[in-house]
Amino acid sequence: MTISINRRTFSIGAGALALAAAGFSPARAQQAFFRIGTGGTSGTYYPVGGLIANAISATGAAGVEGLVATA
Repeated sequence: MTISINRRTFSIGAGALALAAAGFSPARAQQAFFRIGTGGTSGTYYPVGGLIANAISATGAAGVEGLVATA
């Protein structure tokens, strides 16, 4: 048993599939802010909080996408 699909039917199906795929594109991530409480800038924990904030805010695989952390 063979199935015969003409060019017009194939084009309509492919166009409908392309429109459906375009409608379901993922939403862009919104930027979120995260504050790390470390005390005063001359304190012991401020540099540690700064390092953690930089690691979280880093671009690429090291950080969290769309998150900006501050200490």
